[in-house]
Amino acid sequence: MSEQNVTRAELTEELRIKNHAFRSAMSPIAISDLEGYLTYVNPAFLEVWGYEEEAEVLGRRAVEFWQMEEQASQVVHALQESGRWSGELSARRKDDAPFDVQVAASTVSDDGGQPIGMMASFRDITEQKAVERELAESRKQLRTIIDALPVLVSYVDKDYRYVFVSKGYEDVFERDRSEIVGRMPREIIGEDAFQAAKPDIDRAMAGERVEYERKMPYATGARWTRTTFVPDLDKERHVRGMTALVMDITQRKKAEMDLAEEKAFSEALISSLPGVFYLFDSEGRFVRWNENFEEVSGYSAEELAEMTPTDFFQGEHQQAIAESVERVFREGQASVEADFVSKSGEITPYLFTGVLMELQGAAYLGGIGIDISDRREAEETLQRQREQLEETVARRTRVIRQQTEEILELSTPILEVVEGIVAAPLIGTLDTRRARHFMDVLLERVAAAGAAVALVDITGVPAVDTQTAQHLIQTVRATQLLGTQVVLTGVRPSIAQSLVHLGIDLSEMITRSSLAAGLQVAQTLVESQR
Repeated sequence: MSEQNVTRAELTEELRIKNHAFRSAMSPIAISDLEGYLTYVNPAFLEVWGYEEEAEVLGRRAVEFWQMEEQASQVVHALQESGRWSGELSARRKDDAPFDVQVAASTVSDDGGQPIGMMASFRDITEQKAVERELAESRKQLRTIIDALPVLVSYVDKDYRYVFVSKGYEDVFERDRSEIVGRMPREIIGEDAFQAAKPDIDRAMAGERVEYERKMPYATGARWTRTTFVPDLDKERHVRGMTALVMDITQRKKAEMDLAEEKAFSEALISSLPGVFYLFDSEGRFVRWNENFEEVSGYSAEELAEMTPTDFFQGEHQQAIAESVERVFREGQASVEADFVSKSGEITPYLFTGVLMELQGAAYLGGIGIDISDRREAEETLQRQREQLEETVARRTRVIRQQTEEILELSTPILEVVEGIVAAPLIGTLDTRRARHFMDVLLERVAAAGAAVALVDITGVPAVDTQTAQHLIQTVRATQLLGTQVVLTGVRPSIAQSLVHLGIDLSEMITRSSLAAGLQVAQTLVESQR
């Protein structure tokens, strides 16, 4: 037997003497020679690795019991080099199932200090590693969730240093997280912002939960934030640090300020509207009105909130308002005049308008009521004046008609000169109306007097046109039908020329230049008929 074999036998015998100690150990133990061949394993090793008999294990290379033999070989080599090694490895059971173990190994030396073998103890850390992996995954998920939150999340210890910050800090403060962790807030958010927040940080570090909204003058630009500091207390209620939740509400604040400005503008606009403004829903509940509505109606805001549009009207006016409201919700708009009744009973005529509005998906009626008392009074006054004017015009018309008739009578006198002769002098322009009147009067007087001759004198007619000549011819013919001879007198040279120029045929009647000459002709005609 070689010297090496003798040494191995001696080592094995010596270890067997100590076997009772190893066999009672709860942790797996294995011993190998310097070449890495197993010479001893305790029952705990067999149990953990899933073997039943030592014979299945002893004499085999130690690296065969690990998932990665190359890594295990490196461990053996390191052990041979330095004499000690500890760490974690992934082992392989008899059924090839992997499991994690923590290894503590060292070389075994003889009395002279010469290495004669290697010994290692193991601890199954499979469950521990599973918990660690689960914890790591949970931490990863938590970090992912925190990074996805629309808030900045950080943990500051009692020394006022960042221990953890969410990814949002990188975006807001333009630094990598690794540059933030371990530093103080004043170095990251800026001195001005830190001084603004420090009283609240101190309160949180004293154990108080703090919440506030404030415009923070950060080093990277001012922002409105909603901040919550939550103190971290141990079992003895001592503060270990605090968690800070910072939400950027700049956009919300801007929207709130814009809304406030718009609301103020709307309120000012509504208040400046003439008359009363109202807005109510499809159920008739008032949701908005201006101050003038309260003043005119005499009702308080609380009372108006409980009223409906028709409550301010009576009788037919109430019905008219109800119909107009219905028309707005049906057709989109309407207007109506009705008498508004205030709380004190005062009645005022109003013109009400209504327009259909859609606000947040709901239908509303908005409109304005205008006091038309002045207009109503003006209309009534105008109506009275119109009636008075019409009465005056009618009266004046009657007077004018009467005067016109009198003037016509005076302008067309029919005189019986002698028995059997009537004279009708014409003065002024002979229009259609006057010509008809002249004909009627002449025929009436001729018939009444039984005149044989009628003298028609046109000395007072300024000019004779076609229309005047036609009127004269028609009058002459009508008179002749009664058996009366007509003598036209007063034909001046200018009139004669006009008649010739107009082509008027006067051959059917007797004409003379003067009334005297005509009277002589008339007398001759009358005498000849006797």
